[in-house]
Amino acid sequence: MSSSSSSSTSGSGVSNSDLAAKAEAHYNAGDYAKALDALHRIESTIADKQDPRLLHNLRLVESAVAGFNDVEGLKDGLMAIKQQLRAKLERDHPDSSDDMETELAQL
Repeated sequence: MSSSSSSSTSGSGVSNSDLAAKAEAHYNAGDYAKALDALHRIESTIADKQDPRLLHNLRLVESAVAGFNDVEGLKDGLMAIKQQLRAKLERDHPDSSDDMETELAQL
């Protein structure tokens, strides 16, 4: 999982950084439901619901909760995030170099 934290705090006063660390620890321990809960708590506190790090972690943990049985669904979810990143890159840097395109292709 990639780190998906910010300096915000959840309604319980726990920082998103702490929640991200807990999500990662739960994921690594195989407790995917608790990892998903921690990610949903982060999601409820951040303004950018399309944050690619959060979306990546959500898709990965959702797949884990489902027993990693839907490989195509996971792949599709991750490809959608990649397309979102590509669109943001093109929007924010219309004159982007081929190097950025190469980097995106490696994702």
